[in-house]
Amino acid sequence: MTLRSTEISGPNGQWLLVVDDNKVAYIGFPGEDVQDVNKLLRLPVGVTIDDHDVPRKLVTAVTAMVVDDVALSPDNFVENGTPFQQRVWQALRQIPRGQTRTYSELAAAIGQPTAVRAVAHAVATNPVPLAVPCHRVLPKSGSVGQYRGGSKLKAFLLSREGVNPVK
Repeated sequence: MTLRSTEISGPNGQWLLVVDDNKVAYIGFPGEDVQDVNKLLRLPVGVTIDDHDVPRKLVTAVTAMVVDDVALSPDNFVENGTPFQQRVWQALRQIPRGQTRTYSELAAAIGQPTAVRAVAHAVATNPVPLAVPCHRVLPKSGSVGQYRGGSKLKAFLLSREGVNPVK
């Protein structure tokens, strides 16, 4: 199996785009590379990531999402995760633009209010950030909290949706 990748220009630098069979498999923040893809997706031995032939329509769609905050249709991305991760990622997609939830609220939304740490881990392992808006989840304190792309990028993404979390 071969995945294909390219870089797109966006906030804070070059974002890594990885596709599988004409669907987005991974969106990497500036500074991430192929090793990060392997680690997060837990790719099986023998899977390679080639830097070529990413369909122009996906590059255009993901660039619009990253740069202009245009939604990416779920039909355009692959979500390979456990059933639990799938439930968390589905709940993330339900958070409206310009709103946030806490990890506790997200755990309650999937019917597992005591699974806050597991929910946080599922949020952190989201392979398609922005398409599945994990930046909309904040700690109870209301601060930006941690983010794979960095807290400054998370604050930027929230601010362009009109959300100004506690610093």
